[in-house]
Amino acid sequence: MLRVALALAATAVGRKGRAAEDTPPVIPSSPAIVGTRLPARTLRDANADPVRLDASVRAIVFTADREASAWVHPLLAEWGAAALAQHHVIVLVDLSAMPALITRMFALPKLRALPFSLGLVQDAAETADLPRQAGQATLIQLEALEVTDIRFLPDAAALQTALQALP
Repeated sequence: MLRVALALAATAVGRKGRAAEDTPPVIPSSPAIVGTRLPARTLRDANADPVRLDASVRAIVFTADREASAWVHPLLAEWGAAALAQHHVIVLVDLSAMPALITRMFALPKLRALPFSLGLVQDAAETADLPRQAGQATLIQLEALEVTDIRFLPDAAALQTALQALP
């Protein structure tokens, strides 16, 4: 058990060092609204690969709690990585409230098994500018990082409809 704990601690230190290379910009503390511009940033996925929010991204699907993630991830798995890429959609999930040990032992293995990549938020300040509502997914549409639309989606059917309407 001690070896597992030490290995997890070493992994945490290694990931923090890697994240420091992609230090996110200073992010406003208030949620974005239509007409504001999001700063570009790079997050890491469950495999520590970069997930970039840049001018090429047309939409963000963001979940800030386990309730929303529970129905969003299966729907996006059906959609698949190719469809998300075709529509220039990135997926972000806020894990900052989850204890680090639980994240490493349970959440990361599940997230690695998904057929698409999603940016992991492990510090709430990284996405403090992304609006959220409990139990809902946030769909943020962008044009060169300028917010053109924000929708809070309560279920998979609403998200499916919204994604199908993306250009």
